[in-house]
Amino acid sequence: MSLGSRLPPNQQETLERSKRITIYYEGKPVSAFAGETVASALYASGTRIFSRSFKYHRPRGLLCVSGRCPNCLMNVDGAPNVRTCTEIVNEGMKVEHQNAWPSLGHDFLSIIDRLSRFLPVGFYYKTFIKPRFIWPLAEKILRRIAGLGRVKEDGESPKGFDHEFIHTDILVVGGGASGIAAALEASKPSVRVLLVDDQPKLGGHLRFALNVPDAPKEFSGLKGYEIARELAQRTEVQGVKVLSNTTVFGHYEGGLLGAVKGRRLIKIRAKATIVATGSRERPLQFQNNDLPGIFLGTGFQRLLQLYRVKPGDRCLVVSSNDQGFILANDLLDSGLDLVGVVDARPSLPGDQSLVHRLREAGIPLMPGTAIKEAKGGKHVRAAVISELNEDGSLVPSSEKEIECDTICLSTGFDSETALLYQSGSKIAYDSTLDEMVPETLVPGSYAVGEVTGIHNHQISLLQGTIAGLSAVLYILGRSSSKKAKD
Repeated sequence: MSLGSRLPPNQQETLERSKRITIYYEGKPVSAFAGETVASALYASGTRIFSRSFKYHRPRGLLCVSGRCPNCLMNVDGAPNVRTCTEIVNEGMKVEHQNAWPSLGHDFLSIIDRLSRFLPVGFYYKTFIKPRFIWPLAEKILRRIAGLGRVKEDGESPKGFDHEFIHTDILVVGGGASGIAAALEASKPSVRVLLVDDQPKLGGHLRFALNVPDAPKEFSGLKGYEIARELAQRTEVQGVKVLSNTTVFGHYEGGLLGAVKGRRLIKIRAKATIVATGSRERPLQFQNNDLPGIFLGTGFQRLLQLYRVKPGDRCLVVSSNDQGFILANDLLDSGLDLVGVVDARPSLPGDQSLVHRLREAGIPLMPGTAIKEAKGGKHVRAAVISELNEDGSLVPSSEKEIECDTICLSTGFDSETALLYQSGSKIAYDSTLDEMVPETLVPGSYAVGEVTGIHNHQISLLQGTIAGLSAVLYILGRSSSKKAKD
């Protein structure tokens, strides 16, 4: 058993290197460390294909590494469609692939991809109509080929959920910088504050970030994980109640929110709610953008910094915002081979600190350029880039091929506004920010941080502080009104 391609320890990792764990992938033992996920352990052991696409059986690799895409779905201990990028390893865990035969690497049904031009969307509903006796036969074959995981009919029924009820004055959903700032400001005497986060530790994106050029002065010179640690320590000092590894999935009438932690269903009643759920990175459309070896930038950082797995040997950053240059600097600081930065914007970022070190290291910077195609079969082997016209279209005959095995995308964000939608708040598209952002919030509901479309730590911390204070004033106002009526 080998631990595969691991990087030296750092202060950000979640690994417990003193505790080895063995899991079994397709019946073969794979060594892992306590505190990491199934996906990171498999990636470190050499696995690159984690699933096959629903219809054409194209290979799929890790993409977001945060549980927000279907690329890593596998069968774990008999349970189908488990997101292995968030599933923590346990001793003796059994992991199996899905939707491929005989294996993920050599899937016989991948031949369907070569016939894709003859198999348009919904072709089976038009092709197997007549004669009528054909459809029942075709249906059985199609159902067997399509789909993902299979439920074992002879397996044990899943265990039920324990129920817990929590009453609090202020609920903060999201443990990033803005959520922590809101919880700290709201945690005054006689005010009950509950901070809920779906990650094992507080800090949000700061947990796996190195460079934070927009950090407030009080955190100047600190790495992202150092800022996250400092903010988390402040919550401990002020006695903020924290529920980690807990996902809030619903926001209902009367200040009721539903959350789940493992096999525990938690019903939370709050007088005011502060939503700091952040954002997720947006994939980019280009030819073969689904090949293994293509990561969202934050997914790449999670795999690299939290689990200390080297995602690739030759990395290309594709960007359309300053975050791409922050990512490129992080890669450089981590000692990875960065082959270039492709940026769709006509000029480089105004913040020269993001550009200076890359230039000093001799990294090719290509503004006004976009990726046109990723080349490869089961994994990326090169990227084709093209210059852009003023209207954003590709310049004919300007293509250039760059050899790489990893493509990191930082090309936009989508706000995680689901809880705001459910609460009855109004969400609208902001053309300036190019995101859906809160427009009108229901009374007692507040939004802070990246969920508002603002990707700046100074502003996010200020938003959190203001929202925490506003929530306290709202509760006190309600309490005063109630006493006056009584």
